[in-house]
Amino acid sequence: MNKTSYQQFINWYGSNHAKTSVEKVHVHAHTAIKAAYEDNYIEKDFTLRPALSGGASKPDALKYLE
Repeated sequence: MNKTSYQQFINWYGSNHAKTSVEKVHVHAHTAIKAAYEDNYIEKDFTLRPALSGGASKPDALKYLE
């Protein structure tokens, strides 16, 4: 995995999800990759500063079950 393929993944995921969902996936991926980098399992943190994409979130009224 490198920066380009990670950005392609973020773009692919963002094409069908809200931007907040993309941000959540990125935060979890970045945390895991950062830990691997700090423990010297990988040479580079390729999750730094991607351009996050995604659609609009649903209105709050549609987010909860009635």
